Order: sequence, then structure tokens, then C-alpha cells
Amino acid sequence: MLTGNQQLRASGRHVGRHRGARLKRRAELRVRTHKAFRPCSKASRGAVGVVENLLQQEFQPPAPNRCWAGGITYIRSSSGWRYLAVWIDLFSRRIVGWTLDARVDAPLVIEALNRALGHRQVEPEQLLIHTDQGSQYRANNYLELLQKEKITCSMSAKGCCWDNAVVELLFHLETGTGPR
Repeated sequence: MLTGNQQLRASGRHVGRHRGARLKRRAELRVRTHKAFRPCSKASRGAVGVVENLLQQEFQPPAPNRCWAGGITYIRSSSGWRYLAVWIDLFSRRIVGWTLDARVDAPLVIEALNRALGHRQVEPEQLLIHTDQGSQYRANNYLELLQKEKITCSMSAKGCCWDNAVVELLFHLETGTGPR
């Protein structure tokens, strides 16, 4: 679809943008706009495995091993794409568990979580882990592991990357695209 100025130019009339804007105002023409994008307005309805956001952007837990955030990023290598899953302790901002694999699936995040649980002195009943709503975190085997370990799960609202900002910032710093 052509804009008003493009239509005038196509018909052989050359009109600058300021003159075009003035003519539109005089003719009381208005541009149809799309509804504004509002992230975080509603949680996903009907998606299987989605749980409530219990973290609520409280990125400073009172003690270590009380709140972990998880995420996945991809890395280009000489043998193709590799996927990195990490768990970060929000108290210390340290990576407590990670794994790298050629597949991005539930076993990727489960392996990283098992490594984190094995390396840290954790009381699972007091641990809250927070992720986005990726399919890996909604998979039955992942949710069953959390239930078995009595770990509380929290997920960001759909389209709300700020709820998992600590992990996202780590990935931007690692790739060199984040703040310095």
C-alpha cells in the first residue's frame, strides 16, 4: 500500500513531506494506527505447563540458593549452532549450573539444573527457580523433576523479557552486545 505522498509522486506530482502533511491536516485526513504494543499485559492463557510469576522482578533474594533464574542462548561454532543453558543464583549473580548441546530441548535445561543442584548446598523446598515460558521449561519431564525435588517454579509473563533480565543481561554481555 502506498502512502499519500507516494501516490502523488506516482501520478507525476512532486510534493514534499511538509506540504503533504499540511494538505492532509487541511483535509482533516488521519492516519490509521495500530494498537500500541503493551508487553506483560496478560499471562498466557491455555498454554500447558505455564505457572504464575512468583518472582515479580525481585532480583535481590535474602540469601544464596533461594532464587535462581534460567535461560538459553545459542552460540555459533565451527561445527554448527550450539545451545547454552544456564542457571544463575540471583543473590550472588554467579552461574551455578550450565550445559552446552547441539539440541535445544528439555534435557538441555534438566542437565544444567542437575549440575547446579549437584554443585550447590541447596534446600530444594526453599528454592524458587524462574524462567521464561519456553517449551523446554513447560515440558513434562522438567516439571516432574521440579515436583520431585520440591522446587518452586515461576515463569515470566508472555513477551515480558524484563522478568528474566538478569539472564538476558548475561547473554548480552557474553556476546558483546550489552552495556559495558
